[in-house]
Amino acid sequence: MQTKAGGATRDEQHSLAPIQLEARSFDHDLASIKRGEGRHMAVALLGSLLAMAGLLLWMRSTDAHSAYAAAAKQLDSLYAQQQAAFAECTLLQPNGSQQVLRTAIEAASQHYGKAYEKQLAPCTRALAILDRELAEVDVPLSMEHRVEGLRHAIAALNRAIGRYRSYLFEPNHAYDFTTATSHIDNVVVAWSHYDVQWHSTVDALRAATQTPAARAAK
Repeated sequence: MQTKAGGATRDEQHSLAPIQLEARSFDHDLASIKRGEGRHMAVALLGSLLAMAGLLLWMRSTDAHSAYAAAAKQLDSLYAQQQAAFAECTLLQPNGSQQVLRTAIEAASQHYGKAYEKQLAPCTRALAILDRELAEVDVPLSMEHRVEGLRHAIAALNRAIGRYRSYLFEPNHAYDFTTATSHIDNVVVAWSHYDVQWHSTVDALRAATQTPAARAAK
């Protein structure tokens, strides 16, 4: 009987051996982590998080560059669409100075006199359309103030042209060059401001599409 009991005891001990080994193994792993061997796992996890953050930043940067490029392309397209309309009223002078523009308008004004009002009409319509189309351009938040400044410049130019047209349209007064010159000066100044605003806005959008490496290369 004792022999059987002793054998049973030994069998029970052998059957518990795997559990005891697993418990010791878990305790050993836990102790290893506490001793600092788990730092490798922490470093690997941190590396993965940094890589994910870098990927997200790169994706956002790519999206931002695309948005700036798309807005610049839209503005280029709008500017091209207005060329014919502006040319009809001698307000489009590529790379022209204020003096060149003033001379062109003065010559047209003296040639047509009061009838020049009809030639200025396309400018008014074109500027109104341009302002509406600019309002629909989707620009990045950081560039909204530039587009708003451009729209203000368009409105100021349209007002200057409108006042000149009102003078020319007045039937009770003959055309007077001195009076006309004052209006022409206002139109030229407003046009120059508009032209500067337009190109500075487009240039800013194009610059924003470049990567930091490309900007540094310049």
